[in-house]
Amino acid sequence: MENQKEKYSENLIKKAENNFEKADEIMKGYMLVFLNVINLCQQSIELSAKAVFKLMGIDFPKDHEIKFEIKETKELLEKEFPKNFYEKDKIPRLIFLTQFWKKFCEVAKYGKEELNIGPD
Repeated sequence: MENQKEKYSENLIKKAENNFEKADEIMKGYMLVFLNVINLCQQSIELSAKAVFKLMGIDFPKDHEIKFEIKETKELLEKEFPKNFYEKDKIPRLIFLTQFWKKFCEVAKYGKEELNIGPD
């Protein structure tokens, strides 16, 4: 069972890396579409965070934004991590980034309707 969690987490990380690489390629190209770059970055962060949940045996939230006040996040932050997991202190930042990028992605995709500002 432990091996399955690790494989699942590894798969999420590979998808996150793939999204980041695609975003990087778009940034280098001539047809720069910021929405695509922002979406890919947001997905990369989200998948990375969810991989940590899965690796630690906690069901990850099925939302694009991971909130600190939900039970899964509280459980994750209180969990004892393996000694070789050197980045535990950065998990709150990763969770915060899912919130930041979700909002950033929404503005990039839809603009600010209340101000009549389109996404372009």
